[in-house]
Amino acid sequence: MADEVGARVLSARQVEAFQTVMVTRSMTEAAELMHVSQPAISRLIHDMEAALGFPLFERKGPVISATREASELVEVVHKHYVGLTAIRERADDIAARLEGELRVGVTPALALHYLPDLLASISSEIAPVGIVLETGTSLEMIARAAAGEVDVAIAVVNNSQQGVGLIHLPPLEAVCVLPTGHALAERAWVSPADLAGEPYVALSRNAALQIHIDRVLAADGIHLHRRIHTTMSATVCAMVQAGMGIGIIDPLTAFSLASDKMVVRPFRPAVAYHLEVILPPSPRRPAAARRLADALSEKLIKDFRETAPGWRS
Repeated sequence: MADEVGARVLSARQVEAFQTVMVTRSMTEAAELMHVSQPAISRLIHDMEAALGFPLFERKGPVISATREASELVEVVHKHYVGLTAIRERADDIAARLEGELRVGVTPALALHYLPDLLASISSEIAPVGIVLETGTSLEMIARAAAGEVDVAIAVVNNSQQGVGLIHLPPLEAVCVLPTGHALAERAWVSPADLAGEPYVALSRNAALQIHIDRVLAADGIHLHRRIHTTMSATVCAMVQAGMGIGIIDPLTAFSLASDKMVVRPFRPAVAYHLEVILPPSPRRPAAARRLADALSEKLIKDFRETAPGWRS
């Protein structure tokens, strides 16, 4: 029984030859379609017949006709090839889409509050097929760029990064967000000493910006009363607006969410917010990444020279 089953093992090439001959009804035309010689097609059919144990075609000179067994078998083979064709077509669609799409990795602050208008203005230019926008922490986006999983990332970079390319954006500074009516809101800027004893809404301890803030505060010997920790600057704003405390966050989110319940003030000494455009080791879409960086630079300079208190060019 094992020998009998083993004898019926068919190769994909044999099945392809059978399908092609059934469609063309000609060994010669089948050979042309498969880019092989006519004897090669004949050998594939002969080997398939030997494996099956019954003839597939009757030969009368140059004319061939399918046997009853071949006509029964071709229905199954046809379904098999329809499935393979569908898989191949879907794969081609995916490959074409990936080739045209621009994969962008950004922090939630950028994705939610700053990039939508920018991408709306240049998306057709940098990615005619579309954009895949992925979000995560700065560390996650840097890692994804280094692994080539995104075409371009925009994230906070505090230290030199190995294995990626950087396009520098205009320097920004973190700002202090306070509930409207808070005593510190009357100040021109907020200092570390002003935060002593104040309820503080902090970013998570491993957030790149919070690490930088903690270093500045530690240098002045200030220990914060951390009332809440959160991973997103937008959540800091929501808590500040609810009167839960004050916070120090990125200026993009702060000015995007400023309202009658929250005011924004500069923080001194300045805490740099190093936003960078990050490229993979072997960038697939360098021109698109450069255009995105240029457009973002222009927007940052325009917005923060006009609206951010304490902006320093």
